[in-house]
Amino acid sequence: MKLKPKYFEDFEVGLIFESDLTLITKEEIIDFASKYDPQSFHLDEEAANNGPFGQLTSSGFMTLGKSFTQIFKTGVYDGTSMGAWGIDELRWTKPVYPGDVLKTKIEVLEAKKISKKS
Repeated sequence: MKLKPKYFEDFEVGLIFESDLTLITKEEIIDFASKYDPQSFHLDEEAANNGPFGQLTSSGFMTLGKSFTQIFKTGVYDGTSMGAWGIDELRWTKPVYPGDVLKTKIEVLEAKKISKKS
């Protein structure tokens, strides 16, 4: 879904938008983990089968990166993004497995201008 780019003042409380779907593959899970999160349950199917999730799982950081990509592909930040200040709260509540299909949903809960002084 391609959206019109938005600036800060365009994000009103209650605004909701969703990304297109993204398929998660075994190959990308292993590739990401081999570079950034080399835990056995992300890298090795046999070890993962005996691990905490019972099968190979995506790194939470890969899942976060996929979500960011999905958001950017909506076009909502095309030419309007000035970066981000960070993430105040993040939870990985369910594992992501090869073959899962993800969609990111954004809802504006609050909008307030603050001053960031160095």
